[in-house]
Amino acid sequence: MSVTVPSQVLSGPPAPANLTATISVGPQVQLAWNASASAYAYNVFKNGAYLGTVGSLNTHDNGVTAGSSYVYTVRAYDSANRNSPDSNAVTIT
Repeated sequence: MSVTVPSQVLSGPPAPANLTATISVGPQVQLAWNASASAYAYNVFKNGAYLGTVGSLNTHDNGVTAGSSYVYTVRAYDSANRNSPDSNAVTIT
């Protein structure tokens, strides 16, 4: 007997969409993105390194220095701990 498992059962949620980043006073970087279907939470990355996990569709980064450049991405994960592909990358200078 063989069993076929639908691909959506094996894969994680889709990538978060429309990641945006803005600089505010501090300096501080504000990040926001659109929801990913079936996402439980979101892992945020700065320059490829893990920055933190959030359960909302936005966060901020206080660990920035004026005049430096940073690249951010977000990855969703679901309740089975399956990861999405990375969101679009955004660069802040």
